[in-house]
Amino acid sequence: MVNAMSGLGLIKGTNDTLVMINHKMPGGLFAKLEDDVKYVSEELDGGLVKVVFSYNADAQSESDLSQTSCGG
Repeated sequence: MVNAMSGLGLIKGTNDTLVMINHKMPGGLFAKLEDDVKYVSEELDGGLVKVVFSYNADAQSESDLSQTSCGG
């Protein structure tokens, strides 16, 4: 979660993307995101999940990227 939130902070306000490969869908992370962060997820072979994040310049709300714990 800490690395993902840091990475999201780096792409904020840019046209860059962040790719995350995880052992499961990061539901705790998704719950923290507002509409300023878009993401598309894809299941990979071996049970892994790929998530591609990007910044939404037309967002009405902003994610608090300082909250890096998921509590789970």
